[in-house]
Amino acid sequence: LLVFNQLQFQYKTILHTIKVMESSDGVNCVRRYEPAFLKRYGDSGIMPELRKKFGDEAAASSYGCFQVLLCTAYENGFSGTPEELESPLVNEWMAITIVDKLYYHYEKDVWRVFKKYNGSTAYADRAYKIYKGR
Repeated sequence: LLVFNQLQFQYKTILHTIKVMESSDGVNCVRRYEPAFLKRYGDSGIMPELRKKFGDEAAASSYGCFQVLLCTAYENGFSGTPEELESPLVNEWMAITIVDKLYYHYEKDVWRVFKKYNGSTAYADRAYKIYKGR
């Protein structure tokens, strides 16, 4: 039970840090179009299908307080619409799903979870400082 409580606390802290980084802790949860993402990844993976179904801008946008990219959500089991991904409950559930997958893939290395969540070393450095309370 103690291990579970520690893990639950760690997950809550990771998720809170991501929410702080992505939306100023829930202040700015609007959809963000990522044109550079579209240019770089628009023709790979699931993106062509999402572009056809929802349009370029929706397919290359991040949603909600956790700023989950639509394609990342789909790669992690989501099958709804961009509007559904904006729902606070769905958005948080997808963030939990992604963090859980990353946490175990990177052998509980929290800095690497942050790095993969956003793709930026600078983001991971800032997030890790927040996570550690510095």
